[in-house]
Amino acid sequence: MMVTTKKKPIEHRSFRKSPNPSPFFTLKFTHQSVYWLILCGLILALGIWVLSLNMKIQALYDQIDEGNTSSKVHY
Repeated sequence: MMVTTKKKPIEHRSFRKSPNPSPFFTLKFTHQSVYWLILCGLILALGIWVLSLNMKIQALYDQIDEGNTSSKVHY
């Protein structure tokens, strides 16, 4: 014996008109602009920090090289 089940009818929603999107190239300062500025500032600060570390390490290598060349005795 087969039991048939009735499916619920699908509810159809009416389409709603979407609001007019703003053009892509608009210059509007929003809260997302603040987030992007903070992110750019952090990336810039990280880059400057890495460059300063690189310069300090290179200066250390130069000091080590100077110490090695001055300690060699030339015959």
